[in-house]
Amino acid sequence: MIKMVNVEEKYLDQISEVFYSILKGKRPNAVQLPGDHPDNELKQAVGFINQFIGEYNGISELMYSLSRGDIQVEAPKGRMRVIQSLKSLQASLKNLTWTTQQIAKGEFDHSVNFMGEFSEAFNSMTQQLKISFQEREKATQALHDQVDELAKARRAMLNIMEDLEEARKEAESATKSKSDFLANMSHEIRTPMNAVIGMAHLALQTDLTPRQADYVKKIQRSAHSLLGIINDILDFSKIEAGKMQMESVDFSLDEVLDNVSTVVGVKVHEKELEFLMDTPHDVPMALVGDPLRLGQVLINLCNNAVKFTQAGEIVVSTRAVEKKEESVTIRFCVRDTGVGLTEEQKGKLFQAFSQADTSTTRKYGGTGLGLTISKRLVNMMGGEIWVESEPGKGSEFIFTAKFGLARKVARRRLEPSVDLRGMRVLVVDDNASSREILQTLLESMSFEVTVAASAEEGIAELEKDVKVRPYKLVVMDWKMPGMDGIKASEVIKSHPGLPQKPKIIIATAYGREEVMQRSEKAGVDGFLLKPVGQSVLFDAIMVAFGKEALAGEAVGRVMGSDEEELRKIRGARVLLAEDNEINQQVAKEILEQAGLVVSIANNGQEALNLVRANAFDAVLMDVQMPMMDGYTATRKIRELEAHGSKQEAGNIPVSAASLPIIAMTAHAMSGDHEKSIAAGMNDHITKPIDPVKLFHTLAKWIGPRDTVQKPAEASPAPTAPQAKEPAPSEQILPDELSEFDLAEGLQRLMGNRALYRKLLVNFATQYIQAAANIRSALDASDFEQAHGLVHAIKGVAGNLAAKDLQQQSVALEKLVKHADAGSPPSADELNSAFEAFQESLGRTISAAASLMPAATEPAAPANATAGSIPPALAKEAATRLREAAELGDVSGLAAICSELTAKSEVFAPYAARVARLAADFDFDGILKLVDAFEH
Repeated sequence: MIKMVNVEEKYLDQISEVFYSILKGKRPNAVQLPGDHPDNELKQAVGFINQFIGEYNGISELMYSLSRGDIQVEAPKGRMRVIQSLKSLQASLKNLTWTTQQIAKGEFDHSVNFMGEFSEAFNSMTQQLKISFQEREKATQALHDQVDELAKARRAMLNIMEDLEEARKEAESATKSKSDFLANMSHEIRTPMNAVIGMAHLALQTDLTPRQADYVKKIQRSAHSLLGIINDILDFSKIEAGKMQMESVDFSLDEVLDNVSTVVGVKVHEKELEFLMDTPHDVPMALVGDPLRLGQVLINLCNNAVKFTQAGEIVVSTRAVEKKEESVTIRFCVRDTGVGLTEEQKGKLFQAFSQADTSTTRKYGGTGLGLTISKRLVNMMGGEIWVESEPGKGSEFIFTAKFGLARKVARRRLEPSVDLRGMRVLVVDDNASSREILQTLLESMSFEVTVAASAEEGIAELEKDVKVRPYKLVVMDWKMPGMDGIKASEVIKSHPGLPQKPKIIIATAYGREEVMQRSEKAGVDGFLLKPVGQSVLFDAIMVAFGKEALAGEAVGRVMGSDEEELRKIRGARVLLAEDNEINQQVAKEILEQAGLVVSIANNGQEALNLVRANAFDAVLMDVQMPMMDGYTATRKIRELEAHGSKQEAGNIPVSAASLPIIAMTAHAMSGDHEKSIAAGMNDHITKPIDPVKLFHTLAKWIGPRDTVQKPAEASPAPTAPQAKEPAPSEQILPDELSEFDLAEGLQRLMGNRALYRKLLVNFATQYIQAAANIRSALDASDFEQAHGLVHAIKGVAGNLAAKDLQQQSVALEKLVKHADAGSPPSADELNSAFEAFQESLGRTISAAASLMPAATEPAAPANATAGSIPPALAKEAATRLREAAELGDVSGLAAICSELTAKSEVFAPYAARVARLAADFDFDGILKLVDAFEH
C-alpha cells in the first residue's frame, strides 16, 4: 500500500503560481518552504522546481539583453540546451561585431564562418566593398590631377582677360559713337518721313483715280512701316547711348491697357482673332511709373502675337505678384496660339537684329529690335522678361515691372445694388479663356456664375430650374460654332418656357457694326467689345438693369484732387443745351458753383443761334430735344465758318470746327458714345450727372484760361462750391425720404441741400400729369412722343436719385423705343411695363410732394383764403377742382392747378397739396381741401 504525502494547500498554490507565470510569459518567483520543513518528497520537488526557475529566469535575461543589442552580457550558468544555444549565438555575434569593425577600418581580409548562407553573403559583401574602395582611391587621384590642370588653365585665362579688358573698353567707345550717330540720323530721317506720311494722308482726301489711290495707299503703308523701323532704331540707339530716361508720373493702368486694346484691336479684327484682357480686381490701377514705355512693351508683344498667330486667341493677363506699402511688382503675360518657337529660336529672341524668321522669304517681317528694346525697357522698370513656348503650341511672353502706388486716385468699388447681388448669371462663349475670364470678373461682383460652351448648351441651361432659381443675366458671345449669339438671343427672348426673360448682353471681338445693328433688332439689353474690362462689364450690367445711377462711385470729392483741374477752367463760358427744366437747373447749379459762366439753350436751334452770336469755350449738348436734336445741332455748328468776325458778344475765341461739344445725355447704351462722336461731338458723358466726370471732361477739352477771352460780365468765381443755406421758409431735407437716395442725390449736387429740396418740389408739381400724357401717346400709337416723355423722366429721376423710377423708366423706354421696329413688344408687355412705371412715378411724386409747404388743413377753413387767395380765384378753384376730383381726373387736376398757379403764385402751395393727394389717388382729401375754398 502506497503512503501519500500530506501536502498543505498553500504550497500547492505556490507551485501552481510558478507554472501560471511561465504560461503568461512572466518570470516566476521561487517556491518558499519553512526552514524546519521535513526532508520529504515535497521538499525534493520544490528543490527541482526552484533550480528550473533559476535557469529559466537566466535564459529570459540573456534573450532580453541580446534583443537590445547587448552582446557583452555574461551568460548564465546551467546545463539546459537552450542556454548552450544562446551562448553559441552570443559568441557568433561578438565575432561578427569585431569583423565589422575591422572592415570599417579598411581591413577587408577578415571573414565569418557561421550561420551558413549569412556567412557567404557577408563575406561576398566584404569583397565588393574592397573593390569599391580601391576604385574610389583611383578616382580621387585622377580628380587631384584634373584640379592641377584647371589651376594651370585659370592662370592662363586671367592673362587673356587682362588683354580682353583693353579690347572691351575700345569696343564700348566704338559702340557709343555708333549709337550717337544712329540716334542723330534717326532724328534726321524722321522729319522727311513724317512729311511723306502726312502728304500721303492729304492726297488720299482728294479726288484720285483708283490706280492713283492704290499707289498712294501703298506709299503710305510703306512709309508707316519704314517709320516703325526708324522708331525702333531710335529707341535702340537711345538705350545703347545711355540716353533713354524713364518717367515717374501718376497714371492709370486701365488707361494703358485700353490704349493697347485700341492700337492692337485693328490688326486683331482683320485676322478675326479673340483678343482678351485678364485683369483681376486686386491689381492696383493707380500707379507711378512710365505709362508710355509700359504701353510700348505691351503693344510690341501684342503685335508680335498677332503677327505669328493665324487663328485662335491672344490673352493679356496682369497679376500683382508682390505688393508693399508704397510699391507693387506686376507680372504681365501675353499669350497667343500661334506658331510657337523652337529652343534655338528662343535663345536668339532678345538679341539685337535677330529674328525668329530668318528665311529669305521673310514671311513675318520686322527689324529684330522690338524684343531687344522691350527687354531693355523692362530692365529699366526693375523687372525681367522671358518666353515660354513650344513649336505649334503658341507662346507666352512674360515680364515683370515694379511701380509706385499713387495715392490720390482710388479704384472704383464695383458693387451691384442690393437687389442684384448674388444673382445667377450665365456666360455663353465657345472660347475657354474668355469663359474663365468673364466668370472671374462676374464672381468678383458677387454674382453666381455658370458657363456654357455653345448657344445650344446655354439655352438648355436656362431651361433648368426656371421657376425655382431662374437666370437673370446672360453674357453671350456673338460668333460661335452652330447657332450664333444673336440668334440664340432671339430664341431666348421668345422662348415660351422662360416666363422670366433674362437680360442679355452681347460680347464680340469683330464684325462690330453688323453685330450692333443685329443686336439692336434682336432687342438685346447691352453690347460689349472685347477685350472686356471689369469696369466696362460692370457698367454694361448696370445699364441693362436700368441702374445707370448705380454704375459706380465717385473717386473722390470734386474739390479734392481735382482742384487743379477746376482752377484752370474757372470763368469759362459754357453753353448748356437742355430742354428739361429740372435737368437745366441741376447742371446750371453744379457748373456755376464751380465758377463757370453758364448760358442755357432749350433746344438745338437755340444752341445753334447762341453759338453764332456768342463766344463759348464748350457746349454741353443734350441729344434728344424738340425742334432740333443735339446731333443735328452739332453738325450745323461744325458747318459754321470760323472767320473770327465780330459778333454781338465779341470775337469767337474758338472756331466752330474746334469748339468742344460734349454730349450730356441719358443715352448710355453701347454704341451711343460712337454715335455722338460720329455726329461731330468731342466726347460723351451720361446722365445722371456725375460732377467728377463732368468737370474732368470739361477740363480735358477746355484750353488754359489765359488763352481764352473772358466776357466782360463774368464775375469772379468762388474758390470752392458752397452749399446754399436754406431760407427760413424752406424745409430742411429729412434724413430719409422714400423713393430717393438722398445721400447720392446730395453727392450729385455737391451737398447743396436747399437746391435738392427745391428740385424735388419742382418735380412733384411738374410731372403729376406725365403718366397720363404718356398713356395718351401710347393709346394713339404716338411712340415717338411717348419715348420723349419717358426719356425725360428717366434723366430727371437719375439726377434726383429716384432709383426705382429710373429703373422703371429704362424698362419702359426700351419697349417704347422698339415699338415701331420689326419686333414690337406685345400689348400685355407694354401695359405691364407702363403700370409699373406709373405706380413708381406716383410713389415718387407723393414722396417729393411731402416736402412742399403744407396748405392750411380743412380744420381751419377760414384761414385758407383769408388775405392770400383772391375770392374770385378761390371760387374758380373750388368749382373746377371739385368737378375734376369727383370724376377722378388726375390729368385734369394737374392742368387746373397749372392754370390757377399761372394766374396767381399764391396758389402754388395749394397746387402742390392737390398734386400730392392726386398722386395717392386721394380724391376725398382733395374734396375736403376744396371745401376750404368755398367757406
